[in-house]
Amino acid sequence: MEKISDEQIIKMIKDNNFFAWECLYEKYSASIYGLICKLSNNKKIAEEIFTDVFLQLKTKNIIPQVKHALCPTLLRFTYSFILKELKQRGVNSISYNPSHEINLIHLFYAENNCLKNAPSISNMTEEEIKIQTRFEILNLRNRIKQKEGDSLYQKQLSNINS
Repeated sequence: MEKISDEQIIKMIKDNNFFAWECLYEKYSASIYGLICKLSNNKKIAEEIFTDVFLQLKTKNIIPQVKHALCPTLLRFTYSFILKELKQRGVNSISYNPSHEINLIHLFYAENNCLKNAPSISNMTEEEIKIQTRFEILNLRNRIKQKEGDSLYQKQLSNINS
């Protein structure tokens, strides 16, 4: 199958071209299934949810609303959908931090979105967004502290060696 860009897939879905769904599946099914498996840790449930994700993407008309990159939108939707499904089924999800896939800090600051618009963009509730944003900020602070600590350590090491 010829490589088709995300923009082409979105346009084809907007034009009700069924082939676009095949392209979307070919391009992103492995990533979506991998995320579901990481969170559910149950192959049977993962397979059921995997099917439901694609049905919900079509039913809720998610793809034509994509204004940013397709992959992060799919992963955000999938992540949110998985957590809701697992909660409804009474299954505990595996602790997983998708901050590299759901970058809310970027959503708010770099793309200049506000909290009121975020649920429609991220497919998360306001409360989930607040929690995830706090987590991302704490992670960012910890990474900065670690880098500062590493450079301080290197500086002290060079002072000892001189």
